[in-house]
Amino acid sequence: MPLSAKMGEPLAKLIASENLPCVIDTSLMRKEEQGELAIELFEGLFRFNRDPLTIVLEEADVFAPQNPSKDGYAARVLHEVDRIARRGRARGLRLISLTQRPARLHKDVLSQASTLIAMRLTSPHDRGTIEDWIKGNADAGQAKEVMGSLATLAVGEGWVWAPDIDILNREKFPKIK
Repeated sequence: MPLSAKMGEPLAKLIASENLPCVIDTSLMRKEEQGELAIELFEGLFRFNRDPLTIVLEEADVFAPQNPSKDGYAARVLHEVDRIARRGRARGLRLISLTQRPARLHKDVLSQASTLIAMRLTSPHDRGTIEDWIKGNADAGQAKEVMGSLATLAVGEGWVWAPDIDILNREKFPKIK
C-alpha cells in the first residue's frame, strides 16, 4: 500500500497490537518524508510494543548515520534508532542493522550489536570500524584471521561472530534467488 509520512504512529500501533510481520519500503519517499515516517514509527514501536519483535533496518547508516546533520530529521531519526538499539530489549524489540558501510553507521548503534556478520570489505575505513567492534566485544587473538581476510573474501562469503555464545565461523551464504 502507498505510504505517507503521517502513517508512522498508526503503523506502529498495528504492528505492535497484531505482532504483524511487514516490510516497510520508504525508497520512493523524499528524505523528509522518510524521516518523519521513521521518527513516528520507531517512537511508536518503542511506546506500544511489548511482545518479541525483530526490526531489520536495511541501509542502517541512512537511519543512524555516524555524522547526522544537527538540524532536521537526521538527528531525530538517529535518536529513535539509538533508543531502540540501547533500550528496546525491555520492550521486546530486537534490532538487526544492515549496512554496506559500517564506518558510516553511528557508533552508539553499532556498539549495541552482540553478533557481527562481516562480508567482504575493501575499504580500510570500514575494516577499521569492524576492528573497533572486535576490540570492544570479542577476542583480539581471534581477530587477526578475520581482519586479514575481510578484503579478500569471495562474494557470498563472510564471518559470523557471536562472542557471547562462542561462535566464530567463516561461512558461505547462498545466492539470493
